[in-house]
Amino acid sequence: MKKISLLISGIFAIAIIALVHDPTTSQSDFAHFYEDNNYVEGEIIVMFKTSPDTRSFLEEYTGIGLSIKEVLIPDMNIYLFHYDNARSGPVDALLSVMRNRNVEIAQFNHRFSERVVPNDTRFSEQWDKNNTGQSGGTVDADIDAPEAWEISKGGVTAMGDTIVVAIVDGGQQVTHTDLDTWRNWGETAGNGIDDDNNGYIDDINGWNASSNNGTIPANQHGTHCAGIAGAKGNNSLGVAGVNWKVKTMPIVYGSATETNVIKAYGYALKLRRLYNQTNGIKGAYIVSTNSSFGIDYGQPVNYPLWCAFYDTLGSVGILSAGAGPNLNINIDTQGDIPTTCPSKYMIAVTNTTRTDTRNTGAGFGQINMDLGAPGSSILSTVPTNTYGTLTGTSMATPQVAGAIALLHSGAHSYYIQLMKTQPDSAAKLFKQFILSTVDTIPSMNLVTVSNGRLNVNKLLLKASTLNTTGALNLNASIEGFYDAASDQMVSDSVKVYIRSGVTPYILIDSSKSVMSINSSAVFNFTNVFNSTPYYIIFTHRNSIETWSAAPQSFTANTLSYNFTDAVSKAYGNNMKQVNTSPVRYGIYSGDVNQNGTIDLNDVLQINNDANVFTAGYVVTDVNGDNLSDLDDLLISYNNSAGFVEVVKP
Repeated sequence: MKKISLLISGIFAIAIIALVHDPTTSQSDFAHFYEDNNYVEGEIIVMFKTSPDTRSFLEEYTGIGLSIKEVLIPDMNIYLFHYDNARSGPVDALLSVMRNRNVEIAQFNHRFSERVVPNDTRFSEQWDKNNTGQSGGTVDADIDAPEAWEISKGGVTAMGDTIVVAIVDGGQQVTHTDLDTWRNWGETAGNGIDDDNNGYIDDINGWNASSNNGTIPANQHGTHCAGIAGAKGNNSLGVAGVNWKVKTMPIVYGSATETNVIKAYGYALKLRRLYNQTNGIKGAYIVSTNSSFGIDYGQPVNYPLWCAFYDTLGSVGILSAGAGPNLNINIDTQGDIPTTCPSKYMIAVTNTTRTDTRNTGAGFGQINMDLGAPGSSILSTVPTNTYGTLTGTSMATPQVAGAIALLHSGAHSYYIQLMKTQPDSAAKLFKQFILSTVDTIPSMNLVTVSNGRLNVNKLLLKASTLNTTGALNLNASIEGFYDAASDQMVSDSVKVYIRSGVTPYILIDSSKSVMSINSSAVFNFTNVFNSTPYYIIFTHRNSIETWSAAPQSFTANTLSYNFTDAVSKAYGNNMKQVNTSPVRYGIYSGDVNQNGTIDLNDVLQINNDANVFTAGYVVTDVNGDNLSDLDDLLISYNNSAGFVEVVKP
């Protein structure tokens, strides 16, 4: 069944009456309006208390260009209004109408779609996409694919880019009826000419790095991986991939040597770089590579080119999904390639089962293994035009490679535009989206970076909306500025950074405010999500950068954190007790050169200023009395003797 997008043009009377008379409904908290997103911008549905004087009503809103678009239900005084997007934001327009004394209800005109499960004939066997408990499984031990497909089914980005997943493997059946294999329309098959001048002759469906031509073998392993990521959905045939619509590009490594891996990645790099450089005229919008292969116990130091390639791919916007070993080993201590390659653009994947346990034959590692994904007894496409079940981290990895593609299709246009202008930054952000939206499950706790298993519905819910605003209510005392006798501190300006709560801890936002004499301040952010873990980083002009002990989350656009009441509130207990009654802990003072360490250099800098009685708002004034003197020197000296430095994850 095709997805049918409709606009709400009517409201049932019973539902409205229930809403109107619901005593729990409140319009005093507006946070949910900013989180709402699936509506027609420029339109507001209004139910009036009595039959309205529409002329007078419209005169009150000339500033936003309000006009009647349709009278929906005359007997119930329900109208559809249009406002000018150029004159008002959606929430501002809605709130202004809601406050009108004659309005009973005002709301956005939301879009909806039919809820469908794909009609692929063997979808009921795909526990990895929708686990109903079949074959002894645990209900919902899956990636929540049907829920995600209500947001996006794959195919193209919000800006019209055709999405491609590169399957770096032994090949795939390019004619499989349930796969949408990528086709290079700039190339003429079999003429021995590089028609599109991309450096590769006759690369019709991809590239064979071993034989240096466009010949793609119908490999079982590669075909199976391609189907997991992108088997055609809702086509009354076989299975559905993570994406119903996505191009899978086979890149063949052939003989299992490192040179062929590098050449294979080089092809993906060239085509995405061409796409970026020509604004889509040439190349392909490759968003992920799937690498369901590797070297057990491999050490990154021995594979510098291989590992470095993930950073290079990331620089053009490609994330790489890599399979962990099919061994019950800790890759952090025993090694693995590619999953221990130190790249911010590598997503390392282990294998979960239909009961949400880690497959006992799959690798793990709290430092390097990013997340789990279903990889045991996975049904997918195999040659020739048929289906089969395979098990391994090889099957878990294309779930993630496919999720990256689905993310691109469901992401807000803002993020896709960011991918155009800053592909490296956008790729890191997309990785953070994936790791921060997992289902946290016991079997992944402390054995993966994210502590969880892939969830594509949560992923799209996050990426399909723009970040929300958030207010941080923070308590923090600065050692040098704090006076124990009065339990107050000298007020001063500080800056707080928000970083992702999962590696690589990318910078999300920052805000400046003034800490009051009561050691409190409010910091406002414009680029944060609710229910997403973030580290709070406190910085001050001459104090040690201090991280929160653990990631914290905004709820209803608000977060409160208190550094002062326990030393354990700072990461690594990196604070100093500054009062015993009441018990207070303070941020270490004395890092005047802001290099992350309080040492002799800081002491000497303060000493130099103190010798000439430097006064005013200067970094060497460590206690906030507007004078550099012996008191400042002693604070910094004592902390330098304790080798105080930044402690962070």
